[in-house]
Amino acid sequence: MSWKKNLLRPSITNRILPVEIWGHTLVVVPKGDASGFSETEFAHEKLLLEKLVQDPQLQHIVVDLKNSQYFGNDVTAVILDLVEQCRAAGKSCGLCNVSDAMQIPLRDLQNNPACRWYGSRRQAEQDLVRLTASERVQRLFRRRDFRLFLMLVFVCLIGWWITTLRTRQSELLDHCDRLEKILRQHRSMRDLGNLDDDWEQTLASFRLEIESILKDIENDKSEAANEIRAACVENLLPLLGSPWQGVAEQVRWDRAADEHLKTARRMLDAVPEDEVEK
Repeated sequence: MSWKKNLLRPSITNRILPVEIWGHTLVVVPKGDASGFSETEFAHEKLLLEKLVQDPQLQHIVVDLKNSQYFGNDVTAVILDLVEQCRAAGKSCGLCNVSDAMQIPLRDLQNNPACRWYGSRRQAEQDLVRLTASERVQRLFRRRDFRLFLMLVFVCLIGWWITTLRTRQSELLDHCDRLEKILRQHRSMRDLGNLDDDWEQTLASFRLEIESILKDIENDKSEAANEIRAACVENLLPLLGSPWQGVAEQVRWDRAADEHLKTARRMLDAVPEDEVEK
């Protein structure tokens, strides 16, 4: 029924007798006295409520009186009629948040087996409401404290992600520094012609350091890591593994490695691109 679907948004429709539908339970939350509204509007909402009570899919009715300490005669009459309609239809009905001032107007309901009294809406819902999984999620998201909790979790996740990203960026920049240092030392020793035993030991230590860097970025699929990986595998390791290779070939490997590292720095936003080009 279209009217039932519309009442799932009570703030748009009913103003005097707002309703909520959870599972097979109708929850009525009267706003107070009907004197502030037109008779036509009140009659329309009352008729709409009677139709809902007759819906065979709604087996339980909860009337939550939290909005006022005292309700006028018109609203009180609606509550009494509602309980009687539930009794006639064989449905269960519950009242909650009944103030001391409403004890006397509703005293006839205290001994009515068709109507149960509860101290709070939560107690009434636990006893009467049977929610589907989707409705439980919907109700959870309507809670302000839960939405605030989700926002807090989201902010924490964003903070963690940014921290992790910056930490990884710092680590990759450190790898660039170490590899550029290896390149500088290799050039210096090569230019001085120090190709003795110390040279072999230095090359071995360079290779171990490069292998350590490759192991660290093994599962890193970022573009910057790919550039560092290319500098190591395609250029630095061949350069360090062939100390007797011709000068032209060594210079080619050296320049290619240097270009890969500069590209990695640009991707990591470590320095402006014009400074890298220098």
